[in-house]
Amino acid sequence: MLTLSLARGLFLVLGGGALLLSAGNLSGMLAPGATFDLAVPGGFALGALLLAGGAFVESGRPLLAALCWLALVVVVVLCAVLVWITFSSARDAILYALVPVSIVLLATARLAVARVRAGVLGASAAGS
Repeated sequence: MLTLSLARGLFLVLGGGALLLSAGNLSGMLAPGATFDLAVPGGFALGALLLAGGAFVESGRPLLAALCWLALVVVVVLCAVLVWITFSSARDAILYALVPVSIVLLATARLAVARVRAGVLGASAAGS
């Protein structure tokens, strides 16, 4: 149970951080003459997905279970993109990508195991 709590906590902290960073950037975009940046709505969407992935991992409702799976898939894809960009830019891959990505992927795997134990698509779908 401790590893599940740590994994949920990591997702909740990362999601909250993404939301706060996006809200901070939104204030700069509201100034006169500012240009629209796609990273701000992307940050809001990523933050909401991470919060949903951490909060609804043991939910029995099919829609919340699907939202949790979507969050886990998005995290895995974004981790792969981060590693690919880091290796292609010839930076120190272990420091900038492999260590943080391994921590996030371990948390993602733990949440996926908890999601499977709770029913892949929720309790109502598991019983039918």
